[in-house]
Amino acid sequence: MRAVVKAVAGGLATGRFIEGTLDTLCTSMRASSASMMLGPKPAGRVIHSSRSPGGASNVSQRRHASETLSQVICTRKAVRGSDSQHGGYAGLPLWSTPDTGASSRRLMGALYVGFTGRESVDVTALDFLRTVAELLGGAISQQTSIDESRENLRVEKARASGDQPLPLDEILAPDSMAKIRGEVHAALRGKGAIMILGESGTGKTH
Repeated sequence: MRAVVKAVAGGLATGRFIEGTLDTLCTSMRASSASMMLGPKPAGRVIHSSRSPGGASNVSQRRHASETLSQVICTRKAVRGSDSQHGGYAGLPLWSTPDTGASSRRLMGALYVGFTGRESVDVTALDFLRTVAELLGGAISQQTSIDESRENLRVEKARASGDQPLPLDEILAPDSMAKIRGEVHAALRGKGAIMILGESGTGKTH
């Protein structure tokens, strides 16, 4: 558990605590893979970590992880199972707080850990993963709040400077804009025409 806490705490400073935690889970639990789906909907971004070699088996493993993560987010319940191809596995929801009665409790995503070659995930391992899920859910919630505060500060900064439009790099800086940031930069490197759509007053001309 100490290694997982260290991965989360150290990664918060660099913004890579999710990747570090997944890698640590694979190493410390001797898991074949660990994955996380971010967000309260089953179409969220998925981050994978694997100790298995690449190839078709790895693709199948990732697909199985994504399907299990979607199931956990849809049902908002932990799952545990096994099959002949992927071995034992567990999927757990990531809540912003372990307090089930908290009115501010939010689903932050889901965690999947797979053990190829094992018939099942035992109770001790499942209890450990529940603790890790509580830690991760709280950390993701905290990071989300920090990102939202930074975004609010950027907006206030723009208003204080006379409503001057924010530079593109500042608009796309939050982690939540990572996918859009990649698409925008890819489009800017191309030579094709770009059509910008939006309602009047949303800043298309800037």
